[in-house]
Amino acid sequence: MQHLIIRNANFHHQHAQQVARLLQLNDGIAWLVLDHNKIDDRGIRHIANGLEANTSVKHAIFSDNDFGNDGAKALANTLKKNDSLESLF
Repeated sequence: MQHLIIRNANFHHQHAQQVARLLQLNDGIAWLVLDHNKIDDRGIRHIANGLEANTSVKHAIFSDNDFGNDGAKALANTLKKNDSLESLF
């Protein structure tokens, strides 16, 4: 699977945990598209943790979600550890 696209799904943090686990196990996803899902700070932290060791995701889209500064900081910390990610929207 090269593209993981989930839109308008109203994520709960449990969904984000599952996506994080998939990112940890799957090294073939190049595009991660999770826009318009109401992902909050807790959820985006899970996803950011999943991205830390993932070397295949090149592009991630998280626009129109509900995370704030804490979630943005989690993503920023991930970028310090993951040098495979080329674009983050």
